Amino acid sequence: MNLIRLKNLIEQTGKTQKDIAADLGISQQRFNFYVNGKREPDNEMLTIFANYFHVTTDYLLGIDAKNGPATQSGSEPANNFTEEDIQLLEALKALSPRDKSALLAQIAALNALQDQESKPSPNQKGHE
Repeated sequence: MNLIRLKNLIEQTGKTQKDIAADLGISQQRFNFYVNGKREPDNEMLTIFANYFHVTTDYLLGIDAKNGPATQSGSEPANNFTEEDIQLLEALKALSPRDKSALLAQIAALNALQDQESKPSPNQKGHE
């Protein structure tokens, strides 16, 4: 398993290794063995990791650079994120929880407005 990728994924969760181990249903010691390269996960555990971190097993093994999280240094953006998408994500990371909530509310309002604009008005029905 590619340990650098695993450690980056752990860091991106913002959780402790203890919390992740608990989420996975394994001991912290066992998880630390995987993270430090003292033990290789079997196929079942590799699949559990991939599902937990929302990546492919090939990504975890270092085979596929394109099916990982949003960015990895030295690789192309994954999940079809554009450079602008990545910049937005980086800007979001810097916001306070209060500002993130406010921004989510604004986005919801914009989406609702866009939905209203895309629906035909009653006067347009039958004139298409």
